[in-house]
Amino acid sequence: MKQLTKSEWYTEIYSWLIRIFIVLTFFFPMYYSSFKKHMYYIGLLWPYLFLLPIIGMIVFKHRKEKWQNKKMAIWLSCLTILYAGFSYYVNKQYHHWMWEEIHNTIAFLFLIVILIYPQWKKDLNFDPVRYLLGCITLSMFCAIVFYRLGYAGLLLHNDQIEMTRVSDMVKKYGETRLSWIYYHKSQFALMQIVFLGFAYTYRMKFKNRIYYIFAQGIFIVCLILSHSWTALAAAALLLCGVMIDRISCYLKEKKSKFSWKYIGIGFAIIFALVLLAGCLFLQISRERNLLTLGSRIPIWKTGLQVIKENPQGVGKAFGENLIDCGLFLTNNCHNVFLNAVFRFSIPVGSLFILYMCSYFIYAVYKKHSFFGLGYIIAILMMLCIDYSLLSYGVASFLLLVCLTMQPDNREGMQHSQGESKKKTSSGA
Repeated sequence: MKQLTKSEWYTEIYSWLIRIFIVLTFFFPMYYSSFKKHMYYIGLLWPYLFLLPIIGMIVFKHRKEKWQNKKMAIWLSCLTILYAGFSYYVNKQYHHWMWEEIHNTIAFLFLIVILIYPQWKKDLNFDPVRYLLGCITLSMFCAIVFYRLGYAGLLLHNDQIEMTRVSDMVKKYGETRLSWIYYHKSQFALMQIVFLGFAYTYRMKFKNRIYYIFAQGIFIVCLILSHSWTALAAAALLLCGVMIDRISCYLKEKKSKFSWKYIGIGFAIIFALVLLAGCLFLQISRERNLLTLGSRIPIWKTGLQVIKENPQGVGKAFGENLIDCGLFLTNNCHNVFLNAVFRFSIPVGSLFILYMCSYFIYAVYKKHSFFGLGYIIAILMMLCIDYSLLSYGVASFLLLVCLTMQPDNREGMQHSQGESKKKTSSGA
């Protein structure tokens, strides 16, 4: 039997850690909690156990190499240190619950490390993008099968499996609300938007076009089954960005300054998108009051008032104490950023917002495409309309967004351009 060198041992261990992290994240995100509202108070989380050694191995292997994205990495590092410091103080003084801080800090550090060392993928003995695409597609296919069996949600906590029936969702909410392993439909829908953009960016990583269409079809079906109108609007916005980029790329390839043909195609696409938006508007208006964004405006106003009254955050009372919005009661602000402030204090929540928005702005700037802009705006729509990102999903969310938004990852476009050039040369 061949003896492995130190470098081979590193590659083997590092590769298995990444594989385990991905599998646990998308198939078995077991967590532990002693709270009644356990989904809001997640303690030990299995996937995150593997993130710290992964971060350590990446830093150790590339410690002598030049940093990429240096200024942004330093800025995000400063925000992470401040976030961890303020979180520790507020939790020590008021809330006495550290797990959210621990999870988010690990996720923030992970993003910083993969920004500094984008070559982390090359150290693996497999293609992490293909592996992610395969695991995500299989997981979402399982979600559809799960739904067909009559179930809407699957939670893995405290060594138990908790399943929610579709019929219970219909009785309670009047809709199906598929959430799979993400607790709430908004979290599940957010990840579908992330998956759609990720799969589009790496479309040439699929075995062939059929596999790509199959995967995107699964994500769209999951999006529809989640019954999230916001997500459908976000997906339409994502499509707009893709179409504008494709038309722009086509015009550059043809080197055409003006053509009635392209003008006609452009108007046809605009007409189709307006028609789609109109249909969505009519359908949503039957179920939601669009003048108040589905009651979000009164919720946000009341949430801001409650935040002013509790600048230190409500801590472990979150989810239990209801917010009185006048005509109805709710247990949260229906906004990821407001909830961060509402739960963990104004300083902690503000640093969370600053970290996320700083990265989003930087990612759009670096990507420099309409697709990238549409992708981030679609994600922000989801984050601002519902509590669509809990701590157990932050690391995988940031990983996929980072991979999608890296400027050198427009592989689908590059491959298609290469193929068209080959065809042209062969034709000549």
